[in-house]
Amino acid sequence: MGTLQQPERLAAAERAERTLAGLVLPCDRLARLASRLLDVPMGAICLVSGDEILVGRHGLAAPLDDARRVPMDYSFGKYIVSADAPVAVPDLLAHPELRHHRLTTEHGIRSFLGVPLHDTTGAAVGSIVVAGTLARDWTDRDVAVLTEIAGVLDPIPDVRTPIATMPDLDSAMVLDQINEAFIGSDADGRIISWNRAAERMFGWSAAEVHGLRWDERILAEPVGKEFDALVAEVLATPSGQPRVEQGIARRRDGTEFPVEGLVHTMGSPNGPIVCTFLLDVSDRVETARAVGDQQSLLAEILEGLHTMLVVCDVDGSVVLLSRTLREFLEMPEDWTPTDVSGISNTVSRWDPDGRPMSKEQYPLTRALAGEVLSGAVLTFGVEGKDRRDFLVNARPVVSADGRRLGAVEVLKDITEQRLIERLRACEPEIVKALAYARGVREAGLATIAAIATTLRWPFAQVWLGEDANQPIYQMAFWAAPGRGNGYGIEREVLKRGEGVSGRAWSAGEVYWLGDLEAVGDPLLTELATRVGVRAGLGVPVRGADGPVGVLALFTEDQNEPGEATKAMLAGLAAHFGAYLARRQAAGFAAELGRSRNDFVSLVGHEIRTPLTSISSCADLLLADADEGIPVEREMLVMMKRQSQHLRFIVEDLLDLAGLESGHIPLRRSEVELVEVVRAAVSAERDLAEANHVELLTDLPDSLRLTADPARLRQLVDNLLSNAVKYSPDGGQVRLRVHEVDDLAEMIVEDQGVGVPADERDRLFTRFFRASNTVNSGIQGVGLGLAIARAIVEAHGGTIGIGELAEAQRGTLLTVRLPLRPPTVDDPPAVRP
Repeated sequence: MGTLQQPERLAAAERAERTLAGLVLPCDRLARLASRLLDVPMGAICLVSGDEILVGRHGLAAPLDDARRVPMDYSFGKYIVSADAPVAVPDLLAHPELRHHRLTTEHGIRSFLGVPLHDTTGAAVGSIVVAGTLARDWTDRDVAVLTEIAGVLDPIPDVRTPIATMPDLDSAMVLDQINEAFIGSDADGRIISWNRAAERMFGWSAAEVHGLRWDERILAEPVGKEFDALVAEVLATPSGQPRVEQGIARRRDGTEFPVEGLVHTMGSPNGPIVCTFLLDVSDRVETARAVGDQQSLLAEILEGLHTMLVVCDVDGSVVLLSRTLREFLEMPEDWTPTDVSGISNTVSRWDPDGRPMSKEQYPLTRALAGEVLSGAVLTFGVEGKDRRDFLVNARPVVSADGRRLGAVEVLKDITEQRLIERLRACEPEIVKALAYARGVREAGLATIAAIATTLRWPFAQVWLGEDANQPIYQMAFWAAPGRGNGYGIEREVLKRGEGVSGRAWSAGEVYWLGDLEAVGDPLLTELATRVGVRAGLGVPVRGADGPVGVLALFTEDQNEPGEATKAMLAGLAAHFGAYLARRQAAGFAAELGRSRNDFVSLVGHEIRTPLTSISSCADLLLADADEGIPVEREMLVMMKRQSQHLRFIVEDLLDLAGLESGHIPLRRSEVELVEVVRAAVSAERDLAEANHVELLTDLPDSLRLTADPARLRQLVDNLLSNAVKYSPDGGQVRLRVHEVDDLAEMIVEDQGVGVPADERDRLFTRFFRASNTVNSGIQGVGLGLAIARAIVEAHGGTIGIGELAEAQRGTLLTVRLPLRPPTVDDPPAVRP
């Protein structure tokens, strides 16, 4: 940079400023010409002295555009003067020394091209520079164009040279050196000046067009009176105020093309002269048309999208809303761009936790600040409509050179998906409530309360009926908190086709009525007026043999639920229908069980007395029997044995009936399960040895539980005797005991004949014996495991058959007993 500080060069630059200020050719226009010919937004003619002197400028940002002199920190010319050669920088951000230049950091300039200007001594005193906000690879042609424009000024005359010694400046010669077409015309629009660039552009020589009006030879439009009006308008513009005009020109071969002209007037002894610098803007127009076509295509694509889309500019003004979003917001077709807050005035937003959102929290606002959001969930509320849930993606829109242009937000309506998720989440609550319900009304109330709360609907009812052709009766009513009791919505009795519930009862399927007042039903009109609802939904409840009722729900929202939601509601109603069917079946089963147990008790008592008599008589006869008659004695022994066997069966039947009916209470106490198991195993060893069965145990040191000790011993005896009895070919019987989650778990595994897979579900029913045991001749009645099940269930436990490894045979039974007596905490009844 030492060249910059030479006193001779600095003095020459100061003299050049005074010279250029006095030239007839305006430097601002040359800067503009350079900018336009090289298609960049900025151009400047500068002299480098103690600071940078701007003698010509175009498109510079404030305050540079208003300054005559600027600090050297803002100078590109110093590099050109220092090099005394053209300097081209394609990307300042990639340049290690220039990336922090103030023109880059403060004004966003990314590239520049400059050529030097000299004085008459050949000293570099300044430069002509063009610059842009985008990176650009400068070509040799670009350098040549800028050098040619610089040639208009280079070299700059020395103000110390007397004017008398300067050669005359031929303006026509100057105009012939530039690439921009120049046309001079008089007050009538007749051509009086025509440079070589104009000849190249139109194909006519200066002699061929001289004296002709523009619209006679080179102008396609405007013509005639329109052209006269344009000329008059230009002449009325004060001198020194350039105008930009556009039109359609015509070449010699008849082809037409768009042009843009920089027009200004100047005075002369012969009247005003209209000076026009003309550019062929075909490329620009074609580019603009292509961009417009792309924008139109994009707009049509966006209009056809079902996804909602909103775009705002860098100032936060919403400039694009897709049709689906406009329809949701009920915006007119002729809406105008508005601030984000303008839309917010008609839309309320909540986060997933139901908290209202401020404008600063909106995804679009956050994206405008540079944040990228993916998969955010928010809730929209528009006046007069139900709330809708949306999945939102938002991100800033950034140009190729890193400038932020705005933000885009894409919304997908997930209301139904979220509703189905909530309905699916409330399904276990309904099942639990039905399990603990103390009656039909409580069960129905719990069902509609869960559904209506999930839907956020204010009223719901349960209707029951016996036949689709008969009326239905209101059994339960629910209202959301703050909506009053509302009891009597619709009526307490409805016929087929009356109201929403009667229509669903008649149709036998989910029925939606989106406008209660539109059907002309006085009942529904009264309903809408009295409680403020606008729509209703009826969901049939199906039992084992057909429809048994209707769940009716009412809302202010008139958006019909989707098919998936209706199907989910039908499924929830099916739980209530299954509950009703179970209660009916349970009633039948209980009645049947009572009858069966009464029969067993009656028969058992009637059989027990004669069996006792037969056994007693057999004992007496055996006592008096003659030892010499062995056949007679053998018959008495058989009679004694069979009567006892029959008595044991009767006792087991009575025992089982008492356990199942609850007539035989448990006598609970603290019991050491390990001791009970050891005693049972010891008692079973003789039978095990007779069957060649090895008894193995895996027992903890201690496991105490609260149970009936006699029944617990009876349970273990039954399981062990069964395992040993059904292992006729020997093998092992394993009994394991351990504690699992406050439960005592007992597993009995044998290597016997096993149970066929298709018969396992009947294993614990009374009198059941597997087909393979019957065929093998193993004796038994089929009451042992039934009694075991009754004992386990009386203690609040479970018993089941497990799966053995594929290569194993036999049976595995698992018993789980609570360590403490089970308690049933009935949940409070659901109230409206």
